[in-house]
Amino acid sequence: DCEDVDAIFVPYGGGGLTCGIGSAVCNHNDETKKNQCAIVSCEPETAAPMALSKERGEISSFAKYYQPSFCDGCGGKAVLSPMWDLANQVIDYALSVPLSVAEAGVWTLHERNGVVAEGAGGLTVGAAMFCPLEKLGEGVKDWKKVVCVVSGRGIDRSKLFQILDKYDKMEAVANGCLSANWTVRGSNATMSNDASSSASLMTTSSLPITTMQEISKAEKLTVLTEKEVEQKLPMHKCIQSTKEALIALSNKTGKMPIRQVSQLPQNEIQKPGYLVTMPSYHDGYAACKLITVYPQNSNTPKFSSHQGVVALFNAKQNGQLLLLADAHQITSTRTAAASAVATMTLARKESHVLAILGTGEQARSHFVSMLETGLPIVQVNLWGRNNDHALKLKEDLRLIFNTYEWKTKCKSTMLFELDVFSTVKECVEVADIICTLVPSTDPILRGEWIRPGTHINAVGACLPTQREMDGTCVAKAALYCDSKDACFVEAGDVVLALKEGSIDSQDRLLDEIGSVLIGEVEGRVNEEQITLFKSLGIALEDLTAVRAIHDAS
Repeated sequence: DCEDVDAIFVPYGGGGLTCGIGSAVCNHNDETKKNQCAIVSCEPETAAPMALSKERGEISSFAKYYQPSFCDGCGGKAVLSPMWDLANQVIDYALSVPLSVAEAGVWTLHERNGVVAEGAGGLTVGAAMFCPLEKLGEGVKDWKKVVCVVSGRGIDRSKLFQILDKYDKMEAVANGCLSANWTVRGSNATMSNDASSSASLMTTSSLPITTMQEISKAEKLTVLTEKEVEQKLPMHKCIQSTKEALIALSNKTGKMPIRQVSQLPQNEIQKPGYLVTMPSYHDGYAACKLITVYPQNSNTPKFSSHQGVVALFNAKQNGQLLLLADAHQITSTRTAAASAVATMTLARKESHVLAILGTGEQARSHFVSMLETGLPIVQVNLWGRNNDHALKLKEDLRLIFNTYEWKTKCKSTMLFELDVFSTVKECVEVADIICTLVPSTDPILRGEWIRPGTHINAVGACLPTQREMDGTCVAKAALYCDSKDACFVEAGDVVLALKEGSIDSQDRLLDEIGSVLIGEVEGRVNEEQITLFKSLGIALEDLTAVRAIHDAS
């Protein structure tokens, strides 16, 4: 069936499929191989040992750069030795494909062909459409027809929703892919920014292709308000972007200097305030959150205690400022999203009862994020220091439940109960998941109230002088955090537990949640274990969130 085909793009996992097809092509063609089509292996940039090995000319380990992705089953940490000689014979080109290009393939197959493809299948289609010409040699200019093998495991539903939400038309897909970085991790190769290298090999339904110069002209500065950020950064999308940030921090692909906090002058008129900058870099983009923090604003509805912007820059090419977005809404959403990532990673799969301690904005954000984990939550317990505020929260959450555009909420959560409790003990004693969202200086949650198997997201106390949990609570739990560098400096729950001797050393911290996500550290070990995620917020979460907004814009 492939007599007139110039190339076959195949996802490379262990090598069996790619080498099998390559061998068949070699055996089918005559000895002169005049009509032989090229075999192009495709791996995700996060797991591309064949591309790296072909680039170096010898089997090379990719373990240093490896991280899992939605292209599950494709790529790996190393090339199998028995496959190396055969692969060299039958594979003409080995591509390390950016994940954004794989997403484009999944989107195209769904929107143009009505096919729900897994990541590996999207990988080959995206590679055939958007691979820079210099990656495939001079002969590629004469190619007229290529075949893409769509194979691999099924795609995660939430990831599919995220991809479909990310792009609204083919032009957006093309623009994002043509600026992708195709450099093989671990090599010295660099990508040419010449527009001729970004030509499309294949178009679907007369796909209009935009050149790099046209992209540059079109990318004008976008400024988004709080409401616009809320619309473009729904919780399910932010959960995915936050997961990427936590992984990037733990596998060292993301850079994030310590946040700078400057105390502003204070007098009888000027209230106490701070100016905070949080820079970060990942995957060709740089961002900086610039905010003022005025704690006394929490007593008035006119101003938020945190106000500012997150700026996104193109650090891959020219440093262009791409987007300014309201920082308050990004912070609110990504903070709750981080708890969702930790909960999906550490909580028991049969978690039914959620306890929310606190009645502020994060209580509402966490309600959404916890339901978007897909866990079968059927009971939500509420507690607040002000009972009237707790009752108002109950009304608000009921309204959110009925009006929010849910994406991954479990079907069993369609009918659930909301209850307000007068004490923290009553609120948490039957909870499977607890979210503490109170900036307190005295513990509100005690270890003796926590039942076995509970998962805790500790979010409210983000200064070394604040704590929501007593030392017993911290000592009973398997402790994880978002940033090891910050945990023993800024997290009062941990700092004070160490100081008072409730925990004996920093070894009590198992690791960052990102290390669990990439498989370097074990997560929950049994159904009885109490797990604790200490969240402080990291700048990379702002970067990946604002990048997701930019992609959607």
